[in-house]
Amino acid sequence: TLKGSEFSLELSTSDLIIGRRINVRAEDVQPRSVTIHLDAVVQGTVPVEPHVAIVPDSGYTVQGLGLSPPTVTVTGPDSAVRRLKSLPTVSLELRSVSTPVQRMVAIDTTGLGAVRVSPESVQVSADVTFVAERVLPGVPVKIETERPGDYIADPSIVLVTVRGSGRRLPLLTRDSVVVVASPSTTESTERVNR
Repeated sequence: TLKGSEFSLELSTSDLIIGRRINVRAEDVQPRSVTIHLDAVVQGTVPVEPHVAIVPDSGYTVQGLGLSPPTVTVTGPDSAVRRLKSLPTVSLELRSVSTPVQRMVAIDTTGLGAVRVSPESVQVSADVTFVAERVLPGVPVKIETERPGDYIADPSIVLVTVRGSGRRLPLLTRDSVVVVASPSTTESTERVNR
């Protein structure tokens, strides 16, 4: 009998399944009535939280962590799906990494019960590059104030040393870097040494 979101099922001995090689006969089933509570099945999308640690080898750096796809579809009882705000991946730790990373990592479905997840895993990727250092000579000093004509930077150009991804540093020029001097006083014609 179906009544709203409940389904009542009457049981009898004919509903029992007993192995063929067992020489017994069912005489009774108690309780004779079972109530099944129905919950609407819904679908939703939740973001994935990577539980991934990438420890680079000495002299290397990790440039960001990407997920593909960044979300997963969850299907299940309405009450359970509504409680989900995000889903983590299973924990993964990679050590002494010196090359780019691409790994499939499973979604942690612990405690989800009847909720199903699709896809069941996501691709985690990270760019791992060697750390380099570069010196940029002749970077101009910009004075940032309401009256820039009242101030003089001495020296007017500086030498800037930067460290970072060995792939990105060659792309840097002195125009890529800004050195800003911000005088904190309102007196006229101050020399700012940076």
